[in-house]
Amino acid sequence: TTLFRSLLAKEKDFDLVYPREQKGVIEAIEANDVDCLFKNLSFGASPNQRDNDGIPALCRAIREKKYDFMIMLLNHGAYPNVICQDGNEWRDALAQVIREGDRKAFDILLESFKDKRLHLDEPFLQALTLEWPQDSDGKESRLYMLEKMCEVDSDLYSRKDDWDGEPIFNIIALDQAEALEFLIKKYPQLVEYKKRVAGDE
Repeated sequence: TTLFRSLLAKEKDFDLVYPREQKGVIEAIEANDVDCLFKNLSFGASPNQRDNDGIPALCRAIREKKYDFMIMLLNHGAYPNVICQDGNEWRDALAQVIREGDRKAFDILLESFKDKRLHLDEPFLQALTLEWPQDSDGKESRLYMLEKMCEVDSDLYSRKDDWDGEPIFNIIALDQAEALEFLIKKYPQLVEYKKRVAGDE
């Protein structure tokens, strides 16, 4: 019957996407097969699948600098604020690319944050407080990322930290020179705050 032929065709299509060896989302990333990834996601595979070590697909794409895969995963519903593993530490994806200074991955994730109206408070704080790069390119990338986040939310410096409820600028230590320099240049109203904390008044 027509219905039977239709179901048979769908089954054949399904087998093309999910063959017996189960080349799924993670395997498509490992094989650098963007077409296979697209087929899997189009047939309803979760973009938030994890590999055998528990690493989410988006984190794998970030780590391997597979930007087309990142975009495809995000467009199909991957969580942009997913937690990624960095050695023995775990941090959210945006903080990870900030630490690595990967501008392209940062731009892709930031666009997704904007589209989903996610808060940038924690990534902004981490960009300020994570160890700053010592090389000029690394510092330039960090400043670029801070500027881009401020373009999305111009009041980030006054947002309250999730952990202790303090405004972000209250948490920046005086010995974090680059972070303070950025904040004061961006927000001149913080000059007086710095003087009070340093006891210059």
